[in-house]
Amino acid sequence: MQVVVVGAGFGGIASAALLAKRGAHVKVVERLSTPGGRARTTAIEGFKFDMGPSWYLMPEVFERFFNELGYSVSQFYEITKLKPSFRLKVNGASLDVPPGDELFSTVEHVERGAGETMREYLEMTKYMYDVSLSKFLYREFQSFVDFLDPQVIREARRLNLFTSLNYLNSKYFKSDLLRKLTGFSAVFLGGDPYSVPGMYAMVNYPVLGQGVFYPRGGFGRVVESMVEAGRKLGVEFQFDTEVTGVLTDDQRVKALQTSKGRIEGDVFLFNADYVHAESLLPERYRNFGASYWDSKVLAPSAVLGYVGIKGELDVPHHNVIVNGDWGEHFKSIREGKWPRTESTSYYVSVRSRSDPSVCPEGNEALFFLIPISPGLRGREEEMVKWAVRNFLGKREVSFIRIFGPRDFWNDYRSYKGTAFGLAHTLSQTASLRPPMKNKKLRNVYYVGQYTHPGVGVPMVAIAAHVVSQRILADLKK
Repeated sequence: MQVVVVGAGFGGIASAALLAKRGAHVKVVERLSTPGGRARTTAIEGFKFDMGPSWYLMPEVFERFFNELGYSVSQFYEITKLKPSFRLKVNGASLDVPPGDELFSTVEHVERGAGETMREYLEMTKYMYDVSLSKFLYREFQSFVDFLDPQVIREARRLNLFTSLNYLNSKYFKSDLLRKLTGFSAVFLGGDPYSVPGMYAMVNYPVLGQGVFYPRGGFGRVVESMVEAGRKLGVEFQFDTEVTGVLTDDQRVKALQTSKGRIEGDVFLFNADYVHAESLLPERYRNFGASYWDSKVLAPSAVLGYVGIKGELDVPHHNVIVNGDWGEHFKSIREGKWPRTESTSYYVSVRSRSDPSVCPEGNEALFFLIPISPGLRGREEEMVKWAVRNFLGKREVSFIRIFGPRDFWNDYRSYKGTAFGLAHTLSQTASLRPPMKNKKLRNVYYVGQYTHPGVGVPMVAIAAHVVSQRILADLKK
């Protein structure tokens, strides 16, 4: 069996390795020159940057992936727990968030009684997290009937499926600082705490309960490790190859048309942007038309800044900065507007605090991320430079490189320049997300942030497990 995977992002690499482990001959075709997709790396003037993901969460997901291939994470890279996990700054108030039991005494200083409340909150989120891992995330939801499974219905109320994350958090915490501490994780899911279902509070268990880790070498090393594991199992990677169309016959794809010729196969798995992948198919074979995508709630896009500075900073690896009214910032994303600078929140990774090898001695490498509405153009440079000044003050900046919505389209063919695909709303959860199987072509599948379970590196890695099992099950039929 020849499987052709289009796209060497996390979903494509992981799916390829898992299928190869089960005996398939797998070729991965990637239009860029290096693997990783949004998790690629780049080097600028002697500084090294992870281009996208930077929070290493849910380590058991990565361990399970390598275990299924016959390896362990430790054979490829080392992970260390960060302390503090991150720093949260809300309109001048600063909170260094430690891992483990220190968290309870830390939040007690913010809000009286919050130490015990945080214990209860993490017990609740751990339950949601464990149930989700064992019952929901590694399972395909093919239709609404699956969503109405008796076990799903029994758990839905306890999992807070029908409340918002913000509403759930407000039942536990009174202070603005702690509500934002437990609400900012919605951005990991391509949404905001007002629209993301409360069940996704489960993400707060790995963030606050397990702690945040750093893979030595960054996410670039994780990508390299997955590619290395895949190659050991026989996966072939072909880079600098853009898919321009498909050849179909009798409700099957026979071959891909690419910039380097025709590639034939028995099964085709698209890890490309879902909307773009569908655009490569003849219209009659697409799962959805333009009206479907127009009705969807997109996750934000982002303006990214890769920044090098001279001198060292006394800051943690991860920093979440909330300015003004973050509700106003989220509203601007929903309404398709640029946020006002005084109410612009952003994230900064100072990876060189954990790994000095990423920049010349006596310097720091910073990564800025500002969530914005998809499709915006024109103020990217202004927004990044403002955030750099807001974070660094008058420190000397060696360079700033900017990556915005236009780049998300140019590099990843991302629909409307979104950075994360579809938001996690109740109407875009489980079987209500785009399916992993093409409804009209017998040998075409999809994997990535659009499908279940959704946005984020661990979720996409889980999706690779689910889709590879679906492909193998279909072939047995």
